[in-house]
Amino acid sequence: MHGVNALAKLAAALLVSLAALSTTNLLVLGVVIFAEILTFSASYEPLTSAVRPGKWFFLLALFLVALQVLFWPYGKWAGFLNGCIIVLRLLALLYASKIMLLTTKPSDIAHSMAAARVPSQIAFVTSMALRLIPLLDYDFTETKQAFDARTRHVSSKGVLFQLKLVSAFVAASLERAETLALSLEARGFSLKRRKMPKIAFFAQDWAVFALSAGIFAVALAFP
Repeated sequence: MHGVNALAKLAAALLVSLAALSTTNLLVLGVVIFAEILTFSASYEPLTSAVRPGKWFFLLALFLVALQVLFWPYGKWAGFLNGCIIVLRLLALLYASKIMLLTTKPSDIAHSMAAARVPSQIAFVTSMALRLIPLLDYDFTETKQAFDARTRHVSSKGVLFQLKLVSAFVAASLERAETLALSLEARGFSLKRRKMPKIAFFAQDWAVFALSAGIFAVALAFP
């Protein structure tokens, strides 16, 4: 998937997500997730790592299923099935976003959105949001390490320490956002830009798009 056109991957992720949301057939949802796992394992990680979405997802899945079993008005078994459908939909959306984000540069996503006639401001904001996620994680790590170094002799770090840590992180994030806004204004971001060049499609791009369109058609055929 690393060599596939960003616009084709964006369209494929959208079609697969719509397929997962438009069907309640457990078999179809299983096929969608299996195809995503194979794609994910072939493009980014081994198959054994691809099938582990994380502990937080399993806890969320148990919570959602239990919630449906307890409060679904049409019986516990129907609630259990409905909870499984919700969990499988979330898993399909998770893998679709993972494949898109881990195999595509943020700049390529912005170019593909611009080629799809999305306003340049929205495409740029999306690209910058994806770029800022690792930067914010770095800021939080740096802030926490600084606080730990200053309070290493403090035996107990309660709620006040956590509030100070969060406030310092928010201040650092706002400072980064202000610096970015000033930089964009200095470079004339609000001025009218020339049109983005067209993105070429090759056989592998059409194959990915056709496969995702086929999955979407199957989901519509078996709701």
